Amino acid sequence: MSLARSGLNLPFAFNSKEDKEHGEGGRIIGTPLKNHRVLIVDDVITSGTRKYNIPVVALATLDDLSDYVKSGNLPEEQQEAFRSYRTRYGVRPAAAGH
Repeated sequence: MSLARSGLNLPFAFNSKEDKEHGEGGRIIGTPLKNHRVLIVDDVITSGTRKYNIPVVALATLDDLSDYVKSGNLPEEQQEAFRSYRTRYGVRPAAAGH
């Protein structure tokens, strides 16, 4: 939708968590996907990328998120939650110059 505001009006579709019994029905809502190239935006990509040979490009990395957290744009409570996550799961910040 931001692209449309900037003059690039592209069809789009999204998945619903549940099958719909009204409207278009089904799980995919919007433009039909068959025979179209698509861009998939997801917050978690799983093994389907290998099975279907789908290239994955990160729009934002954990280091990008870390830089944003460090910028002070989030309340301290959220900054602490992020630091706790990194400590708990052993994900360490990248070295300087990442």
